[in-house]
Amino acid sequence: MKKILIALAIILVMTLSTGCQAEPKQTFSIDPEATLPAVGLLEIKETLPSDTLPIEETSESAEEPTTESEPPTTTAPETTHVETTEEVTEEETTTIEETKPKYTFTDIEGCTMYITGSVNVRSLPSTEGEIYFVYHLNDEVWVTGKCNETGWYRVDIEGHECYISHQYVSATKYVPPKTVSAPAANSSSSPGFVYYAIAGQYPNKDYELYLYNCLKDRGIAWWYPYAVAQIFQESRWNPSSTNGRDHGICQFKGIYFASRAKHFAGMDNADIWNPYDSLKVYSYYIKAILAGHNNNVNSTLSFYICGDDIHWDQTYINHVMGWYNQLQAK
Repeated sequence: MKKILIALAIILVMTLSTGCQAEPKQTFSIDPEATLPAVGLLEIKETLPSDTLPIEETSESAEEPTTESEPPTTTAPETTHVETTEEVTEEETTTIEETKPKYTFTDIEGCTMYITGSVNVRSLPSTEGEIYFVYHLNDEVWVTGKCNETGWYRVDIEGHECYISHQYVSATKYVPPKTVSAPAANSSSSPGFVYYAIAGQYPNKDYELYLYNCLKDRGIAWWYPYAVAQIFQESRWNPSSTNGRDHGICQFKGIYFASRAKHFAGMDNADIWNPYDSLKVYSYYIKAILAGHNNNVNSTLSFYICGDDIHWDQTYINHVMGWYNQLQAK
């Protein structure tokens, strides 16, 4: 360090002597044993001319500290841990299990019951169950329980548990009603009336005549041949016919027959199994349908079979019109 300071001092002296050429030269003697005062490097540089150490000036300028901006920190997206995923899966599984229908049953001491119409035998006590096969009127079933949620019966069929809607099961067999006589007031023939046969089958003459007079009373006697074909399609003119919830000669649904009888015919005590009651209610009901469909035959037939669903049933129309085309006067 001392050597560096001595060298710098020599350079300083030479520089000063060069800048003062007009003055007589002065000689200096340096005592090698002398101790120079401790002068900081920065102080020496400040005493030098500005153009003496250009390299150092540049070097120092380059070495000035610079404030480096820290790179922006980005927050990595949170990742779902495996444990969380498993928990969600468990919750979803629990939710699915909770929404799955659960059925409980009240046991019934085994007893024989009877089917009241055509009904599906299913794998569950609801319409969600798979259909195994179909039971029909008066088929016997062995009942072992009743579903508390839907009311359906649990039945044992050759050791297998199956289910049937309670609406189609009865403790007693269906017995066709006794033959009833036509009302006296509506037993005479009318001008223009003819009996019809369809496919070689002859409906009961009393039923045909009664139907014609009912339609005539409603002002729609022109519908008579269509009615003959329609009722043939519905029940083959059999007053004991039943198909699921449809009963009687006109195949009315039991839940609707009473309300229609009361609303259209004022018949509070009408019997769905009485063919004359059913035919009279039919005449009122078909008149209302015709009025609502501008007497259009196809629309009337479709509405009769579909009811409030109001969708077109071309298959039913084709069946009825097929029988209509086979009408034969007798």
